[in-house]
Amino acid sequence: SVDVFDVFSSSLETSGFSLQRSQRHAVLTAGIAQKLVTSRHMAEDTFIAAILHDVGHLVIASQMPTQYAEISEAASAKGQPRHAVERETLGIGHGAIGAYLLGLWGLPFTVVEAVAHHHDPGSVPHFEFDTLGAVHVADVLAHEVGDGGDAVFTPMNRAYLARVGKEGAIGEWRDLAETCVTDPDAGPRRP
Repeated sequence: SVDVFDVFSSSLETSGFSLQRSQRHAVLTAGIAQKLVTSRHMAEDTFIAAILHDVGHLVIASQMPTQYAEISEAASAKGQPRHAVERETLGIGHGAIGAYLLGLWGLPFTVVEAVAHHHDPGSVPHFEFDTLGAVHVADVLAHEVGDGGDAVFTPMNRAYLARVGKEGAIGEWRDLAETCVTDPDAGPRRP
C-alpha cells in the first residue's frame, strides 16, 4: 500500500490532495474493516480492499489536479459527497476508477468489487455480509470518527445492511471504530 501511495505522491501538490490524510483514513478504515469479518481469508481481502478503497482519489488528483480541486470545492459548496460530484463532473466516480486500476494490476475480484462499490454496496446482489459490506461500513465509520477529509460523506446503506442481516450491529460497530481511534494497538494488524 505504501508503494501505491508513493507512485502518485509526486504529482499531488497542485490538486489540494492530502496524502497523509488519505493514508490515515486508509489505515483506520482497514483497522475497522478487518474487525468486522470473521474468516481469515476474508480478513486478508478486506484489509487490502480497505487500504486501497480510495485509490481512485489518487488517480484523479494526480492525473487531473485541476478537476480534483474543482470537485472538492463543488462537493463542499453543494453539500454533496465527493463521489457524487465526481460522477456528475467526470461521468465516473473514484471507486470505479480505482477498481479498474486494481483489476489491471490483477488483484482479487472481491477486492476490486469492494473498491468499486464501497459507496453503494446495495448495487451488488449480495445477501451476506462480506468484504464489500465491511469496507462500506468501515469507510463510513472512519469518516465519522476520524478525518477522512470529506465534509460530507455517504451514510451507511441501511437497506443493504438489513438485506444482509446486519442492521442491528451498527451501534456495536460504532463503538469498535471509536476503539480503533483511541487505542493505537487496536489498529490494523496484518491478517
